[in-house]
Amino acid sequence: SARQQHNIPSRVRGVLVTSVESESVAQEAGLQAGDVIVEINRQPVRNADEAVELSKKAKGKRLLLSVWSNAGGFGGTRYVVIDSSKQK
Repeated sequence: SARQQHNIPSRVRGVLVTSVESESVAQEAGLQAGDVIVEINRQPVRNADEAVELSKKAKGKRLLLSVWSNAGGFGGTRYVVIDSSKQK
C-alpha cells in the first residue's frame, strides 16, 4: 500500500501527494511526492475531494497546509504556505 511504501504511520490521516509539478508554487514551497496533506487552512482533510473543496473555498491567494513528511527518514509535521499569486 502507499502507506507502507512511504512509511506513513497509521495515526496520520490526510491526502497523499503523489507528484508535484516541476517549477510549480507547490514545489517552491517544499511540497514533495510522499508528503501527506493533513490540513488546509486549519481544516482537517480526509480525502482528495475535500482537499479540492477547501482549496476552492480559500479566501485570498494563500493556502496554509499542515503536511506530514518522512523526508530524511524522520517523520514529522510542518507548515507549508502555497502562494498562488506567484504562479508563473
